[in-house]
Amino acid sequence: MTLERLNSRQSGILPVRPIPIPRCRRASARKLPSMSPDNDRDWLDVYRAAAMEFNRSKLPARIDVAEKAIHKRLRGLPIAHSKEHRELRDALNSLAVLKRML
Repeated sequence: MTLERLNSRQSGILPVRPIPIPRCRRASARKLPSMSPDNDRDWLDVYRAAAMEFNRSKLPARIDVAEKAIHKRLRGLPIAHSKEHRELRDALNSLAVLKRML
């Protein structure tokens, strides 16, 4: 008799099988945003890529792609005063500051 079974008999508790938990997809397996975003939140990925770009020669191109993605999403929003709309405007303002720093 195993120790686990002995303990369960003594305490009156039946042994419990572990429930399998589905695994989430790894971040590395996730598709990275392309240069032409087509998802509703892809603007956020390309914006983050621009904000975190340390190579000054690549930064203008990253900013341009992010601005285009943000403007595309703004055109697709049905309500102008939504939370996402404010996030998009804030992102555009941050990109403008980055441009001035170049």
